[in-house]
Amino acid sequence: MTIAYEGNEVIALIMLNDLEIKNRYKFNKKTRNFSSAEVVASGLLKKTRKRYYVSVLGAEQLDRVLSFQKFMGSTNSSRDVFQLDSPEHVESILSGAGVTHGVFVNEELIAYHMTYFPGRRADNLGRDLGLPQKDLKKIAHFETVYVHPDYQGNGLQQKLHQLGKKACVKNGFSYPFATVSPINYWSLKNIFKFGLVAKLILKKYAGNPRLILFSDLNLKKKPRFSKIVRVVPDDLTRQKELFYQSYVAFGLFGTAKKYQILFGVP
Repeated sequence: MTIAYEGNEVIALIMLNDLEIKNRYKFNKKTRNFSSAEVVASGLLKKTRKRYYVSVLGAEQLDRVLSFQKFMGSTNSSRDVFQLDSPEHVESILSGAGVTHGVFVNEELIAYHMTYFPGRRADNLGRDLGLPQKDLKKIAHFETVYVHPDYQGNGLQQKLHQLGKKACVKNGFSYPFATVSPINYWSLKNIFKFGLVAKLILKKYAGNPRLILFSDLNLKKKPRFSKIVRVVPDDLTRQKELFYQSYVAFGLFGTAKKYQILFGVP
């Protein structure tokens, strides 16, 4: 299916078969851009059984994405957990520095996820872990993922992460990275479930602590951990000590109301 837009309004839906979608959903390494408005997935929401579809968004959707981000920011006032992307950064990703998957119900944008390809830029999170220069070009950042409050609890974060991973694999990005606040239970739960582990905690985004998480998509087996330790999310000193001792954070114990971060030795 291809979506035709007039401004921000959907004016036509053109059905494509699976092969056409597969062939057209391709990162152009020369222009460093994805074609936009291609439907790459669809399904039914768990709670309402409404049909949704996922499209790759381009720069023509900048105003719509920024408006949605502003709305999501208004629903969460904690900057310790929630940090808005700058309009310039959003525009750069929509214009080719990454790929943005948007989820729609009817014509309404209800969620989106940005995967950023930093190359050798200074903001490449691989630099924080001391990765060699040759590996920096293989790094992708799983960045913003927003789901409208009315549609949370439908597994859309996981779906969007899966699509981000597919885009990475298809186009040669082996190391997805992410930053998450240690007090952001739901984002941590989703990113750990997706297989990323944290190896460091640093102050980012106006001095707020963020776990630096990553995964190696070349690994064939799921890593196992020993010497398991539980740490409360606001004990940053203990987390730093464990990272210094070569522990990684890999999961959660408990519920959103009261939880601990699981650390172990790979």
